[in-house]
Amino acid sequence: MLNSSLTEFLKLFTKEEMKSFADYVDSPFFNKKSSITKFFKSITVFYPDFNDESLGREILWKSLYPAKPYNYGVMKNLIHDLTKLAEDFASQSRIKKNHSLHRSELLKFLCSKDNPKLISKYSERITKEKKDILTNNLFDEFEIEKTKAQIFYSLLSDRQKAEPQKEFDFATELLLVSFLSELFEHYSMINEVNKIHKVSIETPLLNEALELVENYDKFLKHEKISAYYYLLMSEKENKSEFFTKAMKTLTDMSNDSDPRFLYYLWVNLANNLAFRFHEGDMSAQRELFELNKLIIEKGICHPEGKNKIYAVNFNTIYNIAATLKEYEWAFEFVNQHYVLLEEDIREDMRNRCLADLSFRSNNFEATINHLGNIKKIPDPHMKIYVKMLTVISYYELGYLESSLSALDAFKHLLKNEKRLQEVIRKKYEKFTRAFTLLVSAREGDKSAAEKFRMYVEKTDGITSLNWLLRKAQELDESSSVSKSV
Repeated sequence: MLNSSLTEFLKLFTKEEMKSFADYVDSPFFNKKSSITKFFKSITVFYPDFNDESLGREILWKSLYPAKPYNYGVMKNLIHDLTKLAEDFASQSRIKKNHSLHRSELLKFLCSKDNPKLISKYSERITKEKKDILTNNLFDEFEIEKTKAQIFYSLLSDRQKAEPQKEFDFATELLLVSFLSELFEHYSMINEVNKIHKVSIETPLLNEALELVENYDKFLKHEKISAYYYLLMSEKENKSEFFTKAMKTLTDMSNDSDPRFLYYLWVNLANNLAFRFHEGDMSAQRELFELNKLIIEKGICHPEGKNKIYAVNFNTIYNIAATLKEYEWAFEFVNQHYVLLEEDIREDMRNRCLADLSFRSNNFEATINHLGNIKKIPDPHMKIYVKMLTVISYYELGYLESSLSALDAFKHLLKNEKRLQEVIRKKYEKFTRAFTLLVSAREGDKSAAEKFRMYVEKTDGITSLNWLLRKAQELDESSSVSKSV
C-alpha cells in the first residue's frame, strides 16, 4: 500500500479541509501540474483511512497511465509534490484564519520596500484597527509590534512628528505586555504537565517576570497577564486567594474576549482543580463542575471559539456532572452540545453518554439500546468503559449468556488495546476477576460468593467498586433469606 507521509498527512484533514484542499490542488495558482491533480483525485476515494489494498503504487500507476510501464521515479515525484502541496495548504490555512498574523506579514512586506509614505499609512491603519490588544493572539501581536518598531526606526529620520518618545514608549510597553502574556501562558500550560512528572517550573526567568508584574501593577490591568499571574502565584505560593482572583478574572471577562485565551485559562483552572481533587480535596470536584457550567454559558469550549468542542472535553464535562449526580444538567448538556463535536463521532458520543445516564438510573434496557447504536469510539478508555457497561447491563437484565459473551470481548480488548494506560488496564482487569467470581456465586457456588465479597472489599483500585459492593450486599441478603427459610 501507499504507506508514506502523504497518506498520514491527508488523514489529519477533516471533510471540510479535504474539500478545500481539493480546490487548492485544482487552482493553477498553487498547482500547475495536471498530473498532480489527477493523482490526487485517484487517491481521495480512499479517504479517510487510506488502508485499502487497491492503494498500491503500481495499481495507482495503472489507473493514471494504463499504457505506460511503471516508473518508480515518476511515482516518487508525484507523491513528493502532492505532499508539499498538502503542507503548504495546511500552513496557509492557518495563516488565513489568523488576522493578526496577516497584519504582521503585511507590515513585514511593506517594511522590505522603499516607500516610506505607504509604510507609514498602513502602520497607522493597523494601529487604529487594534481597538484592544487582548482581542487577538498576543504572540502575533508581539510580531506586529516588533515589526512596527523596525518601521519606527527606519522612518525616524523622515518623521516630522513632535512626540517620537511617546510613540517609542507606547510600542515598548506593548512589546512587554505581549512578551509577559506569552511567557505566563507558556509556563501555565507546561505546569500542568510537570505536575504529573513532579517537576518544578520555577526558573529565574519566571521569578523575575512575576516580580516585575508585582512591582509594576499597571501590567495587571491587562486581563491575560493578571489571570495567568494569579494562576502562577497560586501555584508558587500555594495560596487560595490567588486562585480565587484568577477565577474572578475569567468570570468577569466578556464572552467576546479572545476565545483562545478564554479556553486555555479554563483548561489551566480546570486542571488545577482536578489535581486538588485527586490529592484529596473533595470540594474541588464541585468547584470544577461550576467552572464547567460557567465556560458552557460563555460558549467557549474550543480555542477557535464557539460551535466546536473537543471530544475529550465533552466527555470530561459530562463525567463530572454525572459523578455529582447532576443528571438533569448532564442530559441537557449532552443533547444541546453533541452537535459541536466532529460530525463522524457526534451520535456515538451522544449515545455513549445517554447509555451511562440510563445505567446510573438502573434503566438497563435503555442502556443496551444506546450502546447498540454506537458504531465507533476512537478513544481507548471510552471504548473500554462501553464494553464494561455492556457486561453489567446484560447481567442486570438476567441475560447471563450475553453477559459472559460480552465479558470475553471485554477481556480480549483489555489484552490487545495497546493505547490503554497500564494503570487503567489493571483496574479493569481487577473488575473482570471480581465479575467472574460474581457469576460463579450467582450460579450457587458458596465458596465463590465468599471469595467475591472478600476480593471486592480488600482489593484496591478496582473499577465500578460501588456496583460490585451492591452485588456483594445482595448476595449476603439472599444468603440470609435462604438461611431463615
